[in-house]
Amino acid sequence: MLTVSFFSFAQSIMPPLSLRNPVLVSGSDKAAPVVNPLPVILGSFTAESGNANKAGLSWSTTAEVNASHFRVQRSLDAVNFDDVAIVFTQEGNSASIRTYNYPDNISSVNATVIYYRLKMVDMEGSFSYSGVEAIRVDKQENDQAIAYLSQATNELRITIPDSWQNKVVIYSIYNMHGSLVKAKIDSHAGQTETLPLSGLSTGTYLIKTASGKNVTTQRFVKIV
Repeated sequence: MLTVSFFSFAQSIMPPLSLRNPVLVSGSDKAAPVVNPLPVILGSFTAESGNANKAGLSWSTTAEVNASHFRVQRSLDAVNFDDVAIVFTQEGNSASIRTYNYPDNISSVNATVIYYRLKMVDMEGSFSYSGVEAIRVDKQENDQAIAYLSQATNELRITIPDSWQNKVVIYSIYNMHGSLVKAKIDSHAGQTETLPLSGLSTGTYLIKTASGKNVTTQRFVKIV
């Protein structure tokens, strides 16, 4: 029988290899910038909604040096994040691709959109964050597009309901004077669209998402 010893967040002691599996944890983190460069190069990070009870998180690294573990963090507002699991890195340093995954139980989470990110921690306790990924959970029918801003990557991400997907969707960003400043047309829209904001100045904007007669308008504030 495997016995797991829990340790405080302040410790950086490496557990034995027999414990290098996902460990459920509790805790919270507010959205924050990268603290220190981490000797982990993240190749990819995706979040997918398999059903109303599970979210599938997958990521890969292309290099790892002195890495310890990943904290899987979840948020309902893309600002305040809670730790939901620890996934320990594979043994030793690496200069090749390594893959990881974690199935998050969301059966008790009451939300339409759930946000995820990774907190990547090395053996000395230094850490940095991945970009934010989101899944749409259609536990009830919802015909509204939902936009959220990732300050870390300076991108606006819009998730659309199932009934809009694989159709023509138009994304339009307006400033507060009503002028169109950015637009994109997707003829075969997926669940989430990403719009880079690097060319826009700080301020308040409106994102209009339209598919046929369905239109959603949402305000967001760019602060960096």
